[in-house]
Amino acid sequence: MQETGALVLSTPEDRAARPDSIGRVVMFAEIRVVDPSGRAVPAGKVQKFLLVERYGESGAAKA
Repeated sequence: MQETGALVLSTPEDRAARPDSIGRVVMFAEIRVVDPSGRAVPAGKVQKFLLVERYGESGAAKA
């Protein structure tokens, strides 16, 4: 487990319109729904979220 910043944002209006949503993905972040082996899962068959934050510089995450 590692520390990270916010990867999704959601306003009260977003939650009212889509209560089943986790929110909107922020810039430099990526979210994929995957199975335990890391393979993409078809829509409607959620098993696990893979959240990745991309930094502006490739070496920044190593600091």
